[in-house]
Amino acid sequence: MIRPGDPVLRVRTDSSIRSVVAVFPFGLVKAMTYLSSEDIWEMRFLAPVTMDDGQYQCRLILTDADGRVYEEPKAFTIDSRPPRLQARLSQTTAHAGDEVTITVNADQDTRRIIARMYGAQPVPIVWDAQAKASVGRLRIPSGLPSGIYNMTILAEDYAHNSSSVDLELEIIGGPP
Repeated sequence: MIRPGDPVLRVRTDSSIRSVVAVFPFGLVKAMTYLSSEDIWEMRFLAPVTMDDGQYQCRLILTDADGRVYEEPKAFTIDSRPPRLQARLSQTTAHAGDEVTITVNADQDTRRIIARMYGAQPVPIVWDAQAKASVGRLRIPSGLPSGIYNMTILAEDYAHNSSSVDLELEIIGGPP
């Protein structure tokens, strides 16, 4: 997926291909570069900011080692909107050392969700089919002092758009 201004298109081809040129619907024609370390063709470009979100087709002109030319369609998606998130905690008050469950509903194109809170390691939030939501569990550090803490839920989609939601959690610390 590509957001306007997000400049990369990647294509894997047969090993006989020696050049690839991409022809975009907005008039850009540009040669792609072969990255041997990844065995992939890549190019950077700018999608016009006037392009609406949605799926588009470009044409790839491929030339093999014998000079034969092939044309193939390639779909790409313009995605300028960050993931929408709805997040909740299993509890709003927890003791130091407790485990808190984080449940997140996010757009289908969300590829990564992480929860962060002061004093704790970041926790991945992953899809749970039974819950029909993404779920993670964060252990509150046992030495954390009492107070109200922000937990930040960060999400990123395949176009690298990102969004976040902050949740408050009251921590009751252990004896000093």
